[in-house]
Amino acid sequence: MRISSFAKILTLVFAVSALASMSFGQTVFPGTGVGAIPDSAACGPTPGTPLNITFNVTGIPGNATNLSVSTTFGTPNHTWVGDIVATLIAPNATQFTVFGVTTATTATAIGDSSDLGGLYTFNNAATGNWWDAAALAGAAVVVPPGAYRTAALGGAGATNAPTDINAA
Repeated sequence: MRISSFAKILTLVFAVSALASMSFGQTVFPGTGVGAIPDSAACGPTPGTPLNITFNVTGIPGNATNLSVSTTFGTPNHTWVGDIVATLIAPNATQFTVFGVTTATTATAIGDSSDLGGLYTFNNAATGNWWDAAALAGAAVVVPPGAYRTAALGGAGATNAPTDINAA
């Protein structure tokens, strides 16, 4: 996973879960390379240097059928959800946005001012809408920890429609 921040440093912990089939159950792959996200030199829609977190996924025959990504933000809370971009990158370099520049719908928007603090899980089974939760939280209020659908990268023409992590 790659996480970029426009202006803040925070500590992240990641885990990826993949359900290969009903007979294999859930397998958790902890991320390595976790730590503080490097600050960007500028504020705006261009991310700074990413923090690359890797997962050694082994022992799953075939493609995963039910992917779930979890991340923990905090202590202290991250103070601007809109300046975070979380991207899964497959070994073949295919990229999938988990969330990023949340609630921004124009090319120059900087995203939502809600905070992040706690455990957030992203998967297709979740009923929570990431953009709606951030918008409802309000400025300087923590987006409620919980389960959410993944969301497209904010920016010009973006909407809050959930995306499909399993298809990616």
